[in-house]
Order: sequence, then structure tokens, then C-alpha cells
Amino acid sequence: ALQRRSAPQILRKVVISGAPGSGKGTQCAQMVKRYGLTHISTGDLLRARKKDMPELAQFMDNGALVPDDLIVAIVKERISSEDCQQSGYLLDGFPRTLAQAKALSEAGIEIDHFLFLDVPDQTIVKRIAGRVIDPVSGRIYHTEFNPPESPEVAGRVIRRSDDTKEKIVRRLSEFHPHMPAILSYYASIVMRIGGDHNDPLIIFDQIAQRLEGDAYVGRRLSQTVGLKLYEQSGMPSTLLLTLAQYFEDARFKMLYQNHLKKIARMEDPQMVIKAQTFWLAAGQGLQSRVSKLQSGLRVESWIEQFKTMSITTGHALTDPSSNQVLARGCAAMAMKQRAILPNRPQLQDLVDKDPSLPSMDMSYERLCCTMDTSPSAHVELSYPIMIGPADVDVTGEVNQCHFIRFFETARYQAWSKLEPRTEAAKFPPPAVFSLEYLALPEIGSAVQVWLWGSTFDPPQPWVGGDVLMELRDLESGQIYTRCSVQVENSPDMIPAKL
Repeated sequence: ALQRRSAPQILRKVVISGAPGSGKGTQCAQMVKRYGLTHISTGDLLRARKKDMPELAQFMDNGALVPDDLIVAIVKERISSEDCQQSGYLLDGFPRTLAQAKALSEAGIEIDHFLFLDVPDQTIVKRIAGRVIDPVSGRIYHTEFNPPESPEVAGRVIRRSDDTKEKIVRRLSEFHPHMPAILSYYASIVMRIGGDHNDPLIIFDQIAQRLEGDAYVGRRLSQTVGLKLYEQSGMPSTLLLTLAQYFEDARFKMLYQNHLKKIARMEDPQMVIKAQTFWLAAGQGLQSRVSKLQSGLRVESWIEQFKTMSITTGHALTDPSSNQVLARGCAAMAMKQRAILPNRPQLQDLVDKDPSLPSMDMSYERLCCTMDTSPSAHVELSYPIMIGPADVDVTGEVNQCHFIRFFETARYQAWSKLEPRTEAAKFPPPAVFSLEYLALPEIGSAVQVWLWGSTFDPPQPWVGGDVLMELRDLESGQIYTRCSVQVENSPDMIPAKL
């Protein structure tokens, strides 16, 4: 389950307001997840109480407005329940009028923070007018920002009856006249949040920053990145390298400039990477989707878990226009010289375990159980590689992304021997790519990649199966790095859950 941050004492009575289509529901979900507040939607609340309150049913069944005093009485009863008293509450879109705001105060219901999502009408109209829903899966799409992924789904999506431009404009015209009086009534506690960004996480970051102030260090580091043309149109291996660079850069910022710098005061790099895994959304399919993007991508990074001397970070590459995850990754890092991480209680509060992230179960070890890597087994050897000055970073260690390049080059060499006349574009794309770092070669070292194939028939992993690889010293035979690659059509591929 996702780790929750207890709501601070001052963050217990919150209202979130905004025009229809401003994104209140999305931000409510984020606030409940972070602060553990009890979400109260008056619409849901009235529908739930309708069957037990004949006087309420009479108004609702006849399409009449429910009197403010009746709504406030129901809300007050709900707020007095145990979960609201313990965790605090989040009123979604209520009060809607000045009369309701005054009725809340008269009933003794106080508000600590009034969040107002400020979104231009033209943005709301564009959002809602393009919204469609798949009646089979219940998934919501947008004809421009997040179109259905297949012709089959596109052929069956429907539009809600109240999602027409005319009805949206009418709902907005009913909403706006009441807001100046409400904002004036709550003037001392109003927080205006710019809600016109297509990325809901960026909007939530504004909310958390306003609510928590300097105490907010952010569970997730989110940044927008742009792909160069050759990265969009190149081979999947090119995209994998770019992905690794983005995740590595975000991980460095999170550890030494953001999350851990503030909490653990790690002034100098004190951690070394031990393992990492990448899950890509259907290899070639991912490349096709990325090449069609009209704007940048979002890279998210967070602390997945931590132990006494190690930290695992999670990463995701997302299309901000649709909020669709295109790739995921995680990396396990350990303190140098077996040092203990400081300020562990504060670190635990930053953990944001993502239940949709597949388990990093060290695919290399798991695949070793199904492959023959004994001395008598068939092994392919890559061309020798010299570790040069372009392979190392400022610390003098080999850049992590270069290990990926070594292994993908070796896999291509083996594949091209078996398929010498096949176009390079048909090279099987990686779907799951795992690395385990045992030691780091020094500059000037001569290394070579050893490759083993799966026991599937036929036993050529570089044609369509799994691959195990090791980067070894050419002279001593020392193993520096291990790697497992599961290609798109591997029978035993880890579910990506993307």
C-alpha cells in the first residue's frame, strides 16, 4: 500500500473549489493519498443519504434544489464521524454559494484552507468537450490529448450527455457569479492554484508547496524533458540509453540536490549503484508512441524503499498530455564503506512506494535457473572493448549508461551473425533490461561481453528469447557487470503493468 503522510495539525479542515472540469477530483485523490484526509463529495453524500431521508429524496427526485440548511446538516453529521475527526476532511466543491459558506460557519464547521483551482474557461471547455469514455473498461480518453490507443476502442467510445460545449458553457455561467462572494468571505485562507497545466502532478506540487511551505521537499521529483529527433526516430536501444540517462540524472538530483540533500545532508556522493531494471512498454510500440509525441515527456523519480544502508529509487517516463506511463525503472544503491543512512525517520516519511511498479527481483538470478551457463554450454563472445576516457565520468568511474551500450552492442553483434541479411530495424527490442554491478573496470581495462541464450527452441535469444550477459575482464576474467534482457516476445517476460 502507498505510504501516507499524516495530515499536520493545521491541515485538517480543507475545501477545494473550482469550476466544473477544473480537475478537483484528480487533486482530491492526490491529497487523500499524501495526507490521508477523508474525502467528502456532497453529491455522493446526498445520493448515499437519499434512501434514508424521505425529505431529501423528495427534493432530489423532483429535480428541486436541496435547501442549504439540509445540506449543511448532512455535511455536519458526516464531519462528526470518527474518520473525519481522526484524519481531517477534504470538502470537494462545497460550499458553492455565499449562503452555504455562512451556513457552514453558523453550524460551527470551520475551514483552515480554501484551495481554489483557477482555470480559464477556454481550457475547461477544451478539456471537457474532447472527453470520451470507453463503456467497456470505463477508461476516460480525450480526442486530442489522450486519444484511444486502438481503432477498436475508438469505435466504441461514447460522450457523456452533459459533456457538450453548450452544457459546459451553461454550467460555467452558473458557477462564476457565486465565486467572488465566496472568495471574499474566505479571503484570509484562500490559496489560488494555477490549474491550467495539462500535468496534474505539477498542479499538485503547487498545492503541496502552498500547504506545507518550506517543509515540503516533495516525494516525487518531476521534470519535463524533450527528446531529440534521433532519439525519437532511432532504434529502441537508442531510446533505452536516453531513458537511462534521464533516470540517472533525476536520481542524482534527488539524492544530492533535493530529497536526501535536505534530509540526510549528503554533501558528497556517498552511494554506489548496485542494480537497476528498466521496463519498457512493448519495445517497438513504445518507439512508435514516442515518435508521435508533440510535446516533452515527464520524468518522475521517488524513493521506493530504504533500508539501513541502502535505498531503492523508482522512476517513470510519462506522457504529460495523457498521463500515460511509457516506461518504468528502479535502481538499488548502497552506502559506501557500509555506512548507515542518517535521519531514517525522516527518510521513511519520503517513501512513496508505487504498487504498480513491478518487483525488481534480479532477473539475472531468476533467468540463471532456466539457462545453462556451465563451462560446456554454448557462449557467444563480443568483440573486445577498451574502456577509454569517453566512458568514465568526473568521478573516474564508468558511466552507467555505457554498460547498457556495451551489452546492446554485443547483443546486436550476436544477432547479426545469425541474421546477416535482416534489416537492423528488426533487431528485437528490449522489454525488460536488468543490470547487476559487481565491480567497476578502470580506464584502460580491456573487457569482453559473454552471452548465453535461453533454453527455448530455438536457442538463439538474439532472435526472439532471453539473454544473459556478463562483462568480463579480458585478461583476469573478473566479472564486472551482469545483465539480463527479455525481449518483446519472450515467453517468460515480467509483466510491465504499464
